[in-house]
Amino acid sequence: MLTLRTIEGRLQLGLWESVPGYATGQLGLLWRPELAACAFDTISFAGVERVGGRWCYQV
Repeated sequence: MLTLRTIEGRLQLGLWESVPGYATGQLGLLWRPELAACAFDTISFAGVERVGGRWCYQV
């Protein structure tokens, strides 16, 4: 499941495991998300993610 929310004036796109009866929680967060590509049945997002104390641009 994807969630889009505004926190302190910045957009945050969250990816969550969503299987009935089984919850693993949050799988990833992108700050300042943007649509990178859309083709057939695939949508790609880009944004900034915190990995091990560093901010990285991810697609």
